Amino acid sequence: LMINVHPSCQTLPKDVNVVLAHGSNDETFPRDRKALSDLVRSGTPGKCFLYFSGSSGPLPKGGHTRTGDGHNMKSLLKYMLLPRLLDAACSDNPELHMMKSWQEFLDPDRRKAEQELGFVPDQLRQYWASTRAKGLDDDKLFEVPSSTREYECVAQLFRSTTCVPRYYKSGIS
Repeated sequence: LMINVHPSCQTLPKDVNVVLAHGSNDETFPRDRKALSDLVRSGTPGKCFLYFSGSSGPLPKGGHTRTGDGHNMKSLLKYMLLPRLLDAACSDNPELHMMKSWQEFLDPDRRKAEQELGFVPDQLRQYWASTRAKGLDDDKLFEVPSSTREYECVAQLFRSTTCVPRYYKSGIS
């Protein structure tokens, strides 16, 4: 795990897991996202992951809704991020490990609804109303009756919240 990429680091070693953490406002070792992404691509595919804490786009009157990390990488202290990045560095595939860790932040009812609907087209197809569930009919849109389990699952996805407070709140800080 490399926190704040030193300017002398121009390539990553091959066949080694590398997780980089860097902020867009690093005042000590400034690097833009493109340079960091290029650095990650210099390593072995599937073994490198970039955690980039960037600022949101600028607001019309200046400022940002979210300010990226500086050299101190404050975001590593939130949501068990530092231990998750360390675990990612020790896993078979750092990026995949991080994506799987996001499940921890979803409402259990949402996870259950997603599981029931399915994650791949073959699973989702069980609910299709087209002829033989092929999706080849002229009509592509079909009403989903509110009395069905499919409707309940989709509604649950839209109603669900995260298990942690949202970063963006109403109003700009």
